[in-house]
Amino acid sequence: MSIAQIDDRSLFEEPALEDPTFAKNDESDWDWLQRSTVPRAIDARRFLNANLLRLPPDYASSLYARLRHSWRSAFFEMIVARTLQVIGADLEVETSPDGVHKPDFRATFPGGSIIVEATAPMLRPDVQEEMGQKGALVSIIERLVPSGWGILVHRLPSLGPTDSKKEFRRVAAKLLAVPPPQDDQRLRVSGIVGEEVIDMTLIPKEDGARTILGGPAHGFWGNSVDSIKKSVRRKRQQVRDSGCPVVLAVKGSEVFSSINDFEQALFGCEREYVDPARRLCRAKFVTDGVLNPRGNGRPTYAGVLAYLDVGYYCSHNPVFFLHPRFKGELPNEFRQFEWRTMESGSGISVLPSKDGRLLQRLEPVRI
Repeated sequence: MSIAQIDDRSLFEEPALEDPTFAKNDESDWDWLQRSTVPRAIDARRFLNANLLRLPPDYASSLYARLRHSWRSAFFEMIVARTLQVIGADLEVETSPDGVHKPDFRATFPGGSIIVEATAPMLRPDVQEEMGQKGALVSIIERLVPSGWGILVHRLPSLGPTDSKKEFRRVAAKLLAVPPPQDDQRLRVSGIVGEEVIDMTLIPKEDGARTILGGPAHGFWGNSVDSIKKSVRRKRQQVRDSGCPVVLAVKGSEVFSSINDFEQALFGCEREYVDPARRLCRAKFVTDGVLNPRGNGRPTYAGVLAYLDVGYYCSHNPVFFLHPRFKGELPNEFRQFEWRTMESGSGISVLPSKDGRLLQRLEPVRI
């Protein structure tokens, strides 16, 4: 779609054919929205169009194209850009000398300008690999589930991309050879593939509803805090010497992030010390986050704008973490966010948001 076309029609258009089905396990958001006519897909297209078409036209067109192959990062950029607009910014999208858009925004407010860089850190490579391997097995299961059933996957064997799936497919097909569901009937089925377990629960579903209802679970430790720290460090070089205050917008993990993860990654955490008899001696706030209060000179970032989740529902407002060493001025409009600040060794202070429904102004999909 050309840039000129976005002014007179929607970017995400309604499908010509009726298709009342949800996304398949291995189907991208982009592909699903091109075909599905279920109410959730209609609402999602409305949300995307409403926000994309409020952005500068050339940038909206660029984001629309990137959503096809880089949905996660492009979607987050859209949310960040729209957040800046709803608090009162005029946006200028930074470009490199060859004309290619960079993910930087120059946000201009009545009181001055800031640079905002958006980053959506990925899961650890080992976790991504495990999820990809399990996703391939879930796709096999999805094709075998009989009509009328949805399925909740509890456990799957560890089969890599080069391992044969023949035995897995045979066992899964045998487990799923069941008659149509009766009323609210549920069936727990399990079997052995090699020396590992496949365990699932069959649950009745309505026509067109999603077949894979959940699972399998993925276990890991420390990913969210580590990924936040790495993303802050990784972006420093890109935004140094920007000429005006820089705010880094960071997307939390899809799997698990909490405000405590951001506090620990950016500022530090409270630690307790015990004596040999395991009695509490003292507690101390250890400032070992990446926004370090120690050091000389002006910090690279004025602060970090933390997003706990990013999706169609806009259920959590972002929280601004002010760098302890930043002594400059930020636009008054930033006071619409909740602020978290820290003085060396004294813990974290919270200044409540002046607009508790900030992201509701993005016209989110109703849950």
